[in-house]
Amino acid sequence: MKIPIGLVVAAALTTAGPVNGQTRDQDVLAVVTRFFDGMRARDTAVIASTLFGEVTLVTTATDNAGKPVARSEAMTGFMESVAKATGKLDERISSPEVRVEDNLATVWTRYELYVNDKYSHCGIDAFQLVKTDTGWRISAIADTRRASCK
Repeated sequence: MKIPIGLVVAAALTTAGPVNGQTRDQDVLAVVTRFFDGMRARDTAVIASTLFGEVTLVTTATDNAGKPVARSEAMTGFMESVAKATGKLDERISSPEVRVEDNLATVWTRYELYVNDKYSHCGIDAFQLVKTDTGWRISAIADTRRASCK
């Protein structure tokens, strides 16, 4: 059976977009995964390899009175605390959403943090990434922290 060339071209064009988009999204998510791999290994060189410029980590939560609190710290401070951690840190992400436009990407994902295999807290991680000539790099991180996400 002969298949008309128009159908072959249409099928190729239809599948090419999502495959390319999926690869791009996977490349972005791979950087976030490498960031957490570095955290689990307490390897600040791996963490640093995922970053672009002077990254700031912003954390939000709600205090016991129900008021919002926010703090920011330079990524260098975060990396120092990871390197000095006495326990095993394991931040587990789930249901990541990746958005990409040109050289800008966002990863929004749920997480649960475990310290020495014991549940600590949960929330949402929001990563901003930029594409450089050496690949995707994290330019900003924000998160929420809650005692329970159930």
